[in-house]
Amino acid sequence: MLAAAIAAIVEREAEFPRGSAEALVQEYELAVAAGDWDAAYALLSDELQQACPLEDNLPFRDRSSADARVTLQGTEMVGDTLIVTVRVTESEFEGPFAANQWTHERRYRLVGGDGAWRFSEYPRPFYGCPDPPAPPEAPVPPQP
Repeated sequence: MLAAAIAAIVEREAEFPRGSAEALVQEYELAVAAGDWDAAYALLSDELQQACPLEDNLPFRDRSSADARVTLQGTEMVGDTLIVTVRVTESEFEGPFAANQWTHERRYRLVGGDGAWRFSEYPRPFYGCPDPPAPPEAPVPPQP
C-alpha cells in the first residue's frame, strides 16, 4: 500500500520553486512517506536537531500504514515564522469492501527564508525527545 501511495504522490506531484517553503514541506512529506528518516530529519532546524538526536526521536515516528494525499492549502507569515497549511486525506483499505478515509489539516511552522527554510517545530511524525526523568530527590538530613 505504501508503494502505491508514493507512486500516487509522485504521479500527481505539484512543482514548487526550488528553495521555497512549499518545496521544503513537499520534500519532507515525500521523505516520510518513503521512510527516509535521515532525509526528513535533515529538514529540521539546527536547534531541533541539537535538542533531540535522530536516534532518540525515531521511537516516536508515526507507524500508520495509511495511504495519504497531501494538498497545499496556503501559507501565512506570522512574525518571523511562516505557517504552511496542508490538507491530508488518508485512506485505509481492509479488503475489497472495507475502506476508511478521513481528511484533516496539518500546520507546519518554518523559519529561515531565501531558500534556507527549516522546520521550527517538530513536525509529525517527529515529536521531539521524551522528557528526561526527574532527578531523584536528595534525602533531607534530619534536623538537630
